Amino acid sequence: MSSGEQFAPEALEAWPCGLALARLDGTLLACNRYFEELVGRTSEEMTGTTRFSELLTVPGKLFYDTHFLPQLRLQGRIHEIAFDLARKGQPAIPTLLNAVIRKTADGASETVCYAVFKASERRRYERELLLARRNAEYLTELFKFSDDAIMTVSPDDVITNWNESATRLFGYAPSEVMGRKLPELIVPDDLQEEFRRMREKLADGTTQRLETVRVSRDGTRIDVSTTLTPHL
Repeated sequence: MSSGEQFAPEALEAWPCGLALARLDGTLLACNRYFEELVGRTSEEMTGTTRFSELLTVPGKLFYDTHFLPQLRLQGRIHEIAFDLARKGQPAIPTLLNAVIRKTADGASETVCYAVFKASERRRYERELLLARRNAEYLTELFKFSDDAIMTVSPDDVITNWNESATRLFGYAPSEVMGRKLPELIVPDDLQEEFRRMREKLADGTTQRLETVRVSRDGTRIDVSTTLTPHL
């Protein structure tokens, strides 16, 4: 272990997380090598002089002082709080922090044990999920309020989505079409083969466009510009 109070066996040097011991005010007493690598400083630079909050970015330091530390003192332990470690001349590193308060061997004072886990991949994954959710919400709004009749179907042409513009154009409410096959509802009998050929061409992943005719609920034939896009 690094210099300072001994708080773990030598085997903990090999652990894939940063381990540190500090006074209750956050002043570092000891750390393992992985912790040194995470923060980009040696134990000699930090022991007895550096508080844990000083290793965080400005927003993280503010959260640590105003929320994390008071909650830790109240509960005695905290798990998986996200912080970014600030490194001189290098990008900040996203981490997850666990902390627990313990009594020293003589019971005279309390110290804080920190376990710091690098979370770069998790942060990237969370950002991708957030972006995907925002895109899905955006596409849902486009689908719902578009002036174009938009519908989605399964590989066997069963309708799975039907927007308001489709209702206005063809006269069917969404509840009436879900689970039914699209060509049976809006494709005229004389154009069933044309629709089948378009569907077959989607297999190569290319969008199909065609000026054609569809039929509404009351049997009216409607000239339409149709686009079929495969969703792989």
